[in-house]
Amino acid sequence: QQDFVMMTSEVSQGMFETLLGYSSLDGQLASYGMGELFPAHFVSFHMAADFANHLTKFVRDNYQSDIQDCYSCQNSGQLSVQCSIDVNPYECQGYRLPTEAEWEYAARSGSSSAIWTQNSMDGNSIVSPYSCDSFLYLSPSQDVLGDYAWYCGNNYDIIGTKEIMSLYPNNWDLYDMHGNVREWVQDYYGTYLDLNDINPYQDTMNSLGIVRGGGWDESPTFLRAAERSPVATFERSSNIGFRLVRTIVNE
Repeated sequence: QQDFVMMTSEVSQGMFETLLGYSSLDGQLASYGMGELFPAHFVSFHMAADFANHLTKFVRDNYQSDIQDCYSCQNSGQLSVQCSIDVNPYECQGYRLPTEAEWEYAARSGSSSAIWTQNSMDGNSIVSPYSCDSFLYLSPSQDVLGDYAWYCGNNYDIIGTKEIMSLYPNNWDLYDMHGNVREWVQDYYGTYLDLNDINPYQDTMNSLGIVRGGGWDESPTFLRAAERSPVATFERSSNIGFRLVRTIVNE
């Protein structure tokens, strides 16, 4: 398998505007959680890819690095940006979105649980997966889901996203892998033909991307590590954001 590093948190609104020069909320009539430390939302796949290229350029220009862009983008730095995938993600050393395989591997953080918790055992699952109960438990750990994820059950006061890194992280210190905002991954939507593939990646281009992890307004079933949802790559939604990874090439 190819090693990679992943952002500890979802990309925040402050990060997004600092790098791209505009807000992820531009063009929207309402915000569902606004502030520098809130996750960037209303982000399309193309906006996320453009951010990744800008971060790659920043590192290249400021740290004497020769890392490459992972996307080709037209109208870069604008809401109308349109990006395509340049190279196989496992071979690109620049910043990029995680593949589905990488995202799920990181979300599970060494377990086979639907959601990792500090007391989880392999097989930890969500009790009443379609409930918006504010005190929903995980089984068999008996941990409270709301301690680990923002979802429909703990958005009863002020609805919308919450500040990044405000709940418990998983076993690898990754925050908000479940809930808050759904996260874009690199793959286009499709069927994986060989489940035994190492570093699987769906590169058959189409108009549908994939988001993982569930959002602040969704029921717990959509927060499961294995849940995947097709979304049009140009769609901007109040519960869609992203985080980035980088491939580590083994010499």
